[in-house]
Amino acid sequence: MAGELEIIGKKLREAREAQGLTLAMAEDATKIRKKYLLALEEGRESDLPGEVYTKGFLRSYANFLGLDGDALVREYKALKAQAREGEAGAAREEGLSPQAGRAPAGAGRPSPGAEGPLAGAGQPTPAADLAGTSRRRAGGQAGLAAGGAAGGWARWALAVLVAVLGLAVGWYVLFSNRGDETAAPPAGEPPASQESPAPPVETPAQEEAPATQEPPEPPVQVVRGEPYREKGSWWVPITVSPGPIEVTLAVKEGYRAWYRVEADGRPVAEATWPGGTVKTYVATEEMRLHLGDLAAITVTVNGVEFGHFKEPYRRIVIEAR
Repeated sequence: MAGELEIIGKKLREAREAQGLTLAMAEDATKIRKKYLLALEEGRESDLPGEVYTKGFLRSYANFLGLDGDALVREYKALKAQAREGEAGAAREEGLSPQAGRAPAGAGRPSPGAEGPLAGAGQPTPAADLAGTSRRRAGGQAGLAAGGAAGGWARWALAVLVAVLGLAVGWYVLFSNRGDETAAPPAGEPPASQESPAPPVETPAQEEAPATQEPPEPPVQVVRGEPYREKGSWWVPITVSPGPIEVTLAVKEGYRAWYRVEADGRPVAEATWPGGTVKTYVATEEMRLHLGDLAAITVTVNGVEFGHFKEPYRRIVIEAR
């Protein structure tokens, strides 16, 4: 997103060029340094002395160019708020770790001791091997007995055959029982505990952080003090906290009025103005007003209207704190 101030700065530049004004002329009228005016027009917020001063400069410069200064300040604040919210959303997205698609621990792993329906199919058991070997031996011995003497030899061979067969049957039964014990527990006994797969870990949903809001501006306090006399003249002190100082002087219709303005120790305006003239002046630390026809001039300080001052208070000193 382009700088928040660039959009507004383009409007300022177009308004100034449409009136044929130079930056030097604008500086002389507003008493805002030319480098700050140029920074406003080009949207270089980093070259301006803080957000509070930026808003004051923006309002004064826009009013000088015939634009609505308050509306542009509101637009600037809205753009700043959108930028902050976008940055907060990007930070939230970068902070989240993907959890979807992760398989539960132990999933797909066969349970210990479990066997498929065809486990061991086609493989000879030890009992079967022993039975086959015994049969082969018995056959050989029977052949020898048939080829030798009948009678005693035949009975001896038969006895040996019976013993071998009994031994083979015993081994078969023994290994069959062991296989059954492995496959299933005896009736009446609980099945052996098997390790179950760990349940899937659920990641608690993260609450979305509230959208970042622009911090509220500190309220500007404008306080009028007690008048005092200095070198034969009465002065009215006014304090503004925080600065900068922004003063608007308006000459009443049907009148002509003289006044002089000094901003931060420099004279910035001195003339007799016709009725209907409205001008705004800005200072960083101090502003002094010397007023002619008090009934014709209305004074407004940082949005607080003091109206017409009365005799003998023709001099006003405004300080920022």
